[in-house]
Amino acid sequence: MKGERWYIGIVVLATVVLVGCRRTTGTSAAKQDNDTTAVEDILTAQQRAVQAENELIAYVKVSPYRWVQHEFGWWYHYTHKSTLHTESAGLPHAIDTCCLIHEKVYSLDGTFLVDAVREFDSNATGSRTEPFAYRMMLSELTPEDTVVMLVPWTVAYSKRGRDHVPPYTNIRVLLTLHTEPFTDVPIIEDSISNNEL
Repeated sequence: MKGERWYIGIVVLATVVLVGCRRTTGTSAAKQDNDTTAVEDILTAQQRAVQAENELIAYVKVSPYRWVQHEFGWWYHYTHKSTLHTESAGLPHAIDTCCLIHEKVYSLDGTFLVDAVREFDSNATGSRTEPFAYRMMLSELTPEDTVVMLVPWTVAYSKRGRDHVPPYTNIRVLLTLHTEPFTDVPIIEDSISNNEL
């Protein structure tokens, strides 16, 4: 009887070890597949980013304008500088987190995408996140400055796109900074509260 229990104990232990090894091997294989997929995704994104940069350089080479490359990768030139414009001495101009902009957006092949005067909110999150290139460039503009930018998708509307801008789209944008919005318009909530008093 003791021999049978000992034998059954060994068989149960061996079964547990073997099943555990199989599960570990299966888990390792799944993890390895996930790791491989992640590496492939990173390589694909890097190839797209390099391709975007090459497209911008090709555009700049044939353009009659004198372009400046921003330290974060896009190209730009001013079409209008306001009388208040000053070249930044290392520190960006202080702008409100919310301002009014005019953007005319085209793909690099000239396809018209959007023409909008809209509120720009640098603190926006989620799907309404503002392009990184806009946030950085607007900090260098003063009201009524207009700049043309050639922006790779990586710092524009990204792999998600937005509204009329498809994912992975390199853009040419005419961007104008206007004055802060709603400075001369009463806030609706305040008007409603005042009428109720």
